[in-house]
Amino acid sequence: MTPLPRPEKGGFIARIGRRFGTEQVVVIHEGVRHELEAQVQAHSAFFDITAPVHDGDTMELSDPRSTTGGTRTVYVTTTDVNKAPSNMPSHASHIEAKFTTSPPRPVAPAQHVHGDQYVITGSQSVNIVTRGGTLNQTSTVTSGYEELAQKIQQAIDALSAADDLDDDEREAGREAASTVLEEIVQAEPNQRKVKGALATLRGVLGSAANAGAGALATALVTQLFI
Repeated sequence: MTPLPRPEKGGFIARIGRRFGTEQVVVIHEGVRHELEAQVQAHSAFFDITAPVHDGDTMELSDPRSTTGGTRTVYVTTTDVNKAPSNMPSHASHIEAKFTTSPPRPVAPAQHVHGDQYVITGSQSVNIVTRGGTLNQTSTVTSGYEELAQKIQQAIDALSAADDLDDDEREAGREAASTVLEEIVQAEPNQRKVKGALATLRGVLGSAANAGAGALATALVTQLFI
């Protein structure tokens, strides 16, 4: 645990504490525990401007319901760094950390498809995720296409494994895979469009089989049909 010195006499927390009271909290940032003084409200905690508090941190707060000094764990969702303008006293600068009691939902490892997007497929859903790991969209796979979604995931993996595959062919395969995934989450997938994309994908996988992807790519060539 890394204790920090108590705030300066004239700092934000020192001043606000005189009116509203403060408490000791623990902020866990990148695995390091910091003991800090904060003014805690229902969904926010306020800190001095230099406090090491960031989006995604975990906080341990005293639990007012406990009679034995128990704590509760909350999760920082956003931090607003409020720096006082030049016409205001410097002690007005502070950090407001908004938190929730719900732990963040993990983002599964993603497979690169094309452009700035990634696609993760499962037996029941297709998730669109940005490069930064932010989940943008979750769509349910239309009934009857679940197995095809799994095969498309395998095809994406096979394309990634084919180190000697021509980059243009790899991109064509990824675009075809993306087209299929975009269609099979529709209420009525356009089968003509899906079949055309699958034909392109099979052709690319045939090349991938000769470029290091091996038996998986070969098998998928015979399986990617509807």
